[in-house]
Amino acid sequence: MKVIYTKSAQNELERFHSVKEKQLEDIIRREKYVLGDEVIEITAADIKKAERKFYVAESNFKKPLTSMLLKAYSVLGLLMIIGGFFYNELKILFEGDPIQQMLVLSGLALSLASLIANYFLKLKRQRMEMHENKYEDIVSKLRDDT
Repeated sequence: MKVIYTKSAQNELERFHSVKEKQLEDIIRREKYVLGDEVIEITAADIKKAERKFYVAESNFKKPLTSMLLKAYSVLGLLMIIGGFFYNELKILFEGDPIQQMLVLSGLALSLASLIANYFLKLKRQRMEMHENKYEDIVSKLRDDT
């Protein structure tokens, strides 16, 4: 599929390109600045290194949240089913030894916290990869146009 830019779109694309170029220069300038140097030489390796700090923000964050809520409700439902089957054993457990209760509840809390943290890290990695891919697509389009 061929993409055609209008004159105003080309102007906006040039503006976008110059803004991103300035941001790239600022990132590299902060990393390579040495007191007393008047000139900073930018290499291809510098650009590749700084490129990871760019991403395009997407405004639709509702989909991952909805998916997460549905998974949380399904896990909660399964836990309620299991609790219903083992109600008498759970009742004895909570009326029993306080040290045993503490160990069980601590283990449960630790497991749930680690599962939730792992899920959020996975979600964050997926979003960052998605943003990096979108930025790479934009950069490749800009390079193709020039």
